[in-house]
Amino acid sequence: MYKLIIFLIISAITLNSCTSVKQNKNSKYLDVDIKKTYSIGEAIKIRVKNISDENIIIYSPTKPNLQQKENKIWKNLRILNCPCDAPCMAPPEKIELTVNNEITLTWDQKESFCGKIADAGIRETIYKKAEKGSYRIIINYKIYNENMNVTKEFIIK
Repeated sequence: MYKLIIFLIISAITLNSCTSVKQNKNSKYLDVDIKKTYSIGEAIKIRVKNISDENIIIYSPTKPNLQQKENKIWKNLRILNCPCDAPCMAPPEKIELTVNNEITLTWDQKESFCGKIADAGIRETIYKKAEKGSYRIIINYKIYNENMNVTKEFIIK
């Protein structure tokens, strides 16, 4: 009996955590427009439009959640909001996208991350250009009190 209770509790927790975010390649609430193929160095522009009848909360609207496929595994790209150790205002964590309005997200095909501390005590900002390959953007949002995301893939040639 004890094992059955433990099993039911673990099953309930697992089921609850699996359903907390709905994932879609397409969304009935957001129209995500992105080209399928880009050239090296071409700015990646992603148009996100609210096509629902309710306002939508978009998370991390100024810092796209981008991943690159390496050996069949999706790897998160590192993208800084501003140079390492530079004073800057934090970008908004979320925005409200009203019905029929849109935003455009842009990525300059560069990863950015902090390197070693330089002579002045400030870490160097390292920029790495995107390589040819498969990428995807994940847009996290909330509508009707439910967290969801939409994923769109693209290629850099």
